[in-house]
Amino acid sequence: MKFSVVTIFVLWISLSFSQEDKFLVLAKFDDVQLAKQMELKMAGVLKSKGYSAITTQGNISEQDLSDEEVFLAKIHELGITGLIAFANPEVSYKSKRTPSVSANVHTKPVKVGIFRVNVGSSVPIAGGTKTSKEVAVSAEFYNKEDSGPVFTKVLKGNLSKGESTLMAKFSEEMLKELTKQKIIN
Repeated sequence: MKFSVVTIFVLWISLSFSQEDKFLVLAKFDDVQLAKQMELKMAGVLKSKGYSAITTQGNISEQDLSDEEVFLAKIHELGITGLIAFANPEVSYKSKRTPSVSANVHTKPVKVGIFRVNVGSSVPIAGGTKTSKEVAVSAEFYNKEDSGPVFTKVLKGNLSKGESTLMAKFSEEMLKELTKQKIIN
C-alpha cells in the first residue's frame, strides 16, 4: 500500500449545510484503487444520511488539481458546497508479543554410544510475536469562511480486517466528526 502527500486548496464553501448541499470527497493516495475506495465509502456514508456527495473519480482531473483557480472554477461548475479531503496517510507496523503455547514431540529413546537419549522437539502451536499494519490518515473539512480547514482529524486503525473495513471505519468516524462540529445533522 503506497501513499503520497497532497496539497489541498483554500475554498469558497459555505459553512451551513443542508440536504440540498453537495459534498466533494477527495482522497489523494499513490494507490489509485485505494483512493477510489476511500472516496466511494465516504460518499456512500453521506448519501445514506440524505446528503448529496460525489467523488473526484470521473469529476475532477489531475489537471484540475494542479492549479487553484482551475480547481475552484471546476468546483463552482459542479455546484460543490463542501470538501472532505483525506491526505497524508502513514503506514507503520506494530509488534505485540502474546503468550505462546507449544507441544513437545518425542520419539522412542535412541541409543547413542552407551547412553539412551530421548530425541524430540518443541513445536509452537499458538502465540508468539504478532505484527499488525497500522494506518493513520489526515481528514480535513474546508469552507469559504476560513483560510484553512475548518477542522482536521487524524483517523487511525489497523488493517487486520482488510482495507475495505478500515475505509468504512474512517468514513463513519469522519461522519461523527462532521456531526460533532455541527456541520451536518
